[in-house]
Amino acid sequence: MEKYFEGIDDIDELIGEYGSKSDDELMQELIEVTSQQKLDGTFSESDVEMMENLIMPMLDEAQAARLTQILEAIK
Repeated sequence: MEKYFEGIDDIDELIGEYGSKSDDELMQELIEVTSQQKLDGTFSESDVEMMENLIMPMLDEAQAARLTQILEAIK
C-alpha cells in the first residue's frame, strides 16, 4: 500500500481543501478520483479492501453502513 501522507502538514492541507465540502461534493470527488485511477491502472481494489478491514471494526452501525455505501460506489 502506498504511503498517502507525509505528515501532519499533509493532513492539515487535506482538511483545508475538503473540510468545507458537502457529502455530495466529497462523493463526487471520490468517484472522479477513483474513476481516473481505474483508467490509469492505479486503482487497487485489494488496497481498498485492506483499508475496509482495518477501519470497519472501529465503526458503529451507522458509520459501517455509510462506509459500505461509499465502497459500493467506488468498486
